[in-house]
Amino acid sequence: MKTVRTLLPCAALLAFATAANAADAITMPPPEAPAPLAVSAPSDWNGGYAGATVGYAFSSDSKLTDGTDSWERDGKGFLGGVFAGYNWQSGSFVYGVEGDLSVGKRNENIDGGKEKWGIDTATLRPRLGYAITDKILLYGTAGGAVKPMSYYDGTGKSDSKTMLGWTAGAGADVKLTERTFAKLEYRYTDFGKEKFNIDGTSYTDETKQQKVLIGIGISF
Repeated sequence: MKTVRTLLPCAALLAFATAANAADAITMPPPEAPAPLAVSAPSDWNGGYAGATVGYAFSSDSKLTDGTDSWERDGKGFLGGVFAGYNWQSGSFVYGVEGDLSVGKRNENIDGGKEKWGIDTATLRPRLGYAITDKILLYGTAGGAVKPMSYYDGTGKSDSKTMLGWTAGAGADVKLTERTFAKLEYRYTDFGKEKFNIDGTSYTDETKQQKVLIGIGISF
């Protein structure tokens, strides 16, 4: 009987502890799940854009010949221009089309003379690029180019042609804000050969050009 009286308090104490543990197990909140890691998505290059550029052009083997004599054409100088295009994006790949128009100084006098401002080149080109980071797009581009050209002999006689050629280059667009970006581009352009006839004399123009452009654009 003494043994029973001793066991009863122990059993009651054990039952109380078990109930308390069960209550704690029911009321304790589950541990919070770890927050998912933030993954930076590529910047969205989809849509239209436009902007302006400045740059420097320099000739590469440009010359004018009349069948007997030959003149090297110095086409170097500063340029200004505008551009516009449209992009489509699939993952990190960006493709689209872009056109641009640039103006610069050039000398159209056969024997040299004062330079004057005029349209330098207009182009229309597909582009294919890859977004290497959230804000940097590297691209290559190639397409057609046109160049209005006139020559005169200083006595009022002249001839004008529209020279057709091709252009190719590469560049980078860098986002400054969500809607603005900076541009750096190099392009090589070959206009082939075109004949000009001035007062019965035939001249052959052969124009090649290299240019480096920097600019700023806005997407919309």
